[in-house]
Amino acid sequence: MKQKGSSKKSRDIWRGRLGTGLDETALTFISGMEEDRRLVEYDIRVNQAHVLMLKKKGIVDKKSADRIVKSLERARAEHKRGLLLPKYPRFVDVHPIIEQFVIDDLGVDVGGKIHIAKSRNDQVMADIRLYMRDEFLKLNEQLLSLISTMLSLAGKHRETVMPGYTHTQHAQVTSFAHYLLSHVDVLLNDVARIKGCYSRMNLSPLGACAFAGTSVPIDRHYTAKLLGFDGIVENATTAVSSRDVLQEAACVIALLMSGLSRIASDIILWSTFEFGMVELSDEMSDTSSAMPQKKNPDPMEAIRGKANEAISSCANVLSLVRGLVIGYHKDFQEMKRPLWKSMDDARFSVAVMTKALKTLIVKKQRMLELVLKNNVTAMDLAEYLAMNTSLSFREAHFLVGLLVRETMNRGKGLSAITSDQLTSLAKKKLGKKVAVPQGTINRILDPIQSLRSRVSAGGPSPSEVARMIRARTRTIK
Repeated sequence: MKQKGSSKKSRDIWRGRLGTGLDETALTFISGMEEDRRLVEYDIRVNQAHVLMLKKKGIVDKKSADRIVKSLERARAEHKRGLLLPKYPRFVDVHPIIEQFVIDDLGVDVGGKIHIAKSRNDQVMADIRLYMRDEFLKLNEQLLSLISTMLSLAGKHRETVMPGYTHTQHAQVTSFAHYLLSHVDVLLNDVARIKGCYSRMNLSPLGACAFAGTSVPIDRHYTAKLLGFDGIVENATTAVSSRDVLQEAACVIALLMSGLSRIASDIILWSTFEFGMVELSDEMSDTSSAMPQKKNPDPMEAIRGKANEAISSCANVLSLVRGLVIGYHKDFQEMKRPLWKSMDDARFSVAVMTKALKTLIVKKQRMLELVLKNNVTAMDLAEYLAMNTSLSFREAHFLVGLLVRETMNRGKGLSAITSDQLTSLAKKKLGKKVAVPQGTINRILDPIQSLRSRVSAGGPSPSEVARMIRARTRTIK
């Protein structure tokens, strides 16, 4: 690159108000260069759009504007070779580096026109919105892939009976497919939240300048169009001093990670020897350095840990803005680090969870064994009695509870209940005659029949699960 004049002289023009250069300690302390590396390409695009608008409005002549746009392309090429940022170690963020490059390349008389009618304040928010927009699109694509994997897995396990839990205790019969769908619906909410946040992210702050607009007759809608924004953040102060859309993004990511963490916790618990309901594939597990028998669910544990980080980052981003008076503040720089980290972790976590579920070993026989050993069809019997005998549901609930206690005291499960036992206990405790054939009792207490009978909307019956899978598959197409 040919330098068009004294680099030292051109850099002096940044500090006309100040008599000395920035102290080295202060420079290092306030520098945001590490976080800004992700924004270089976006900053170049923003500058180019701004210059093209200035040309269109006749604010910068065509020849100068064209030269600046080409110079920005040279800056892009320098950055791709890893040469741009190291040339300018005395700047605290990326925006003046790119302007300085153009000034060094074309001279201050031409390069110095690039910044009219904008500020770093509106420029940085334009960069961040463009970056977050792209990241959201990538995350959304990964989420849809995860949901597709879960729907495919659910389709294979509509009749894979397993115990459902409340209070971490066996509650009712469900299926592994129905379990998966419960998380699919939460992930679909995450997709909707990303879409909503994206729509608010996809508005241009460019042209708001420092915070109160500009006297230069610019066209903000034109730069918004060039950059692919849906419109502009109209109020200039809001455009540069509000970070609500970034706070929303942090919350969206925290909610997503919280949901992934719950899936991870289930897999961790259910893969223990005591549960033995699922097993992570070898490629999604680690082992112990000391205990040779270990198969550790490290990727799932890492997801839980990163979920905690995402929640902390969300709190960080929310609290950072809470006490600031209106206007732009350097404090905003501190939002990038936790936001970038959260987005990186979210995308990585979704990818890991997708691979884990694609290769997950589902132990159908163990799931059925656990169902048969416990009393998860008790509610089925209570519902039958309430619907087909003289008992109210509360009486039926009481009677079945007594039956459970009696059979457990004998070291047995509900499958040991007899018709005579039920009739005798109803007469003794409720003073009512209740007769249910043994064959009917056996059918009601059968886990597969229990599963098939739960046909209420959203229930785990195979037919209802199949309907929900089809509906959700259409949603993600």
